[in-house]
Amino acid sequence: MESNEHLTEHVDEFERLLRQEKLILAVTDTLTQSLQEAGMTKAELAKRLGRSPGFVSQLFGGGRNLTLRTIADIAAALSLRPTFTLIHDLTVPVYRVPLREAVPAESLQDDKERKDSSC
Repeated sequence: MESNEHLTEHVDEFERLLRQEKLILAVTDTLTQSLQEAGMTKAELAKRLGRSPGFVSQLFGGGRNLTLRTIADIAAALSLRPTFTLIHDLTVPVYRVPLREAVPAESLQDDKERKDSSC
């Protein structure tokens, strides 16, 4: 039987992957809708991007990774400007990464002086 900690790790990983897939789907859906609203085919988009129709089909079908650069290129081909928004989602657990202790500027200067004097 798995420990609760191990099970929690699996659930956290599943939720992380699910959030990624939801974002990919939302972006792909938005691009597909924008393509339709522009009255443009995937073949025409491919031509404007200087890519093959197969490449564009893979992008829209999830077979290729949509980079920010590719999204910007697609938006430009559609005469659109992409935007990005993050909103609070109270259903997602808040993860906090511990911050290193702050180092006073004086101690950094002391370290520099010690290095300079040892040369």
